[in-house]
Amino acid sequence: MDPEAEEKFQRYCHDVGDYLRSRYRDLRKSTTPAAMDAVWGDVLVHRLGLQDACEELITAQPAAASRTGADKLLWRLVFYDAVAECRRRLHLHVPLHGLSHMSSLSDSSEGIGSTSSHARSASTDGVLDEWQREWWTVALQTLLNEALGYLHGLLIRLSATLDVTSLDCALATIGGLGPQPPAFAIARRVFTYIGDVYRYQYMYLPLLAFSTVGPMDTQSMLGLARWSYARARALFVDSGRACVQLALLAAYAHNRFEAVFWQMCSLCYDDQLLRKKHGLLRVAAP
Repeated sequence: MDPEAEEKFQRYCHDVGDYLRSRYRDLRKSTTPAAMDAVWGDVLVHRLGLQDACEELITAQPAAASRTGADKLLWRLVFYDAVAECRRRLHLHVPLHGLSHMSSLSDSSEGIGSTSSHARSASTDGVLDEWQREWWTVALQTLLNEALGYLHGLLIRLSATLDVTSLDCALATIGGLGPQPPAFAIARRVFTYIGDVYRYQYMYLPLLAFSTVGPMDTQSMLGLARWSYARARALFVDSGRACVQLALLAAYAHNRFEAVFWQMCSLCYDDQLLRKKHGLLRVAAP
């Protein structure tokens, strides 16, 4: 793919993203189930179109996909923004289950992860009617299940194209023998996206009014999130993001020692050294 085509692809993705955000604003103004269903149907059509475009580039031309950040655009515009809108409308801006009080989350996670702008403005929205809460609850649960199913399938397709192991790539990178194959770099990021979805399930599903998720389920979700981040960490020989995510999980579980351990691990990577030094000091402080 030539530079002009790559720029056109990125412009298309951003245009779709802008349109989707405008439709999310329309959702907030909708006052009937039929109106919300109509807007959400339009959102789904555009999300699926963008998903197909990104997937085609990722599987057919991994090098171009890596340069354009196709997997990052897919994750953010197709899944993350939609989940964030559901969280905003349901006021799921802090994970309360499993925490002794709200301040404990702030004390544990401040400096590791930051609250999104959607979350910060959640308190400005009005109280939802019962049917609206149920509608957004179903939408969030469906989105999380959809994301897991799709990302696992995408990971399988990517893995089938790789003719080297993660150890081969790590040794080549450490030994200065060359960068990792583009498909490999995308696959390791997909593991992180999968971990993010499991983390959202752990954080938010028990808070939903119609949820049947219990303590055993949340621990399973937490374990799956840890496994996904750990798998990503095994593939990330040049980035500490997976270590930061593992530290975030430890903070949610009130395990300050483990949180500091993973933050220390993240500092072994150049991309995290300057960005996370201040966060580490805040987590380690008594």
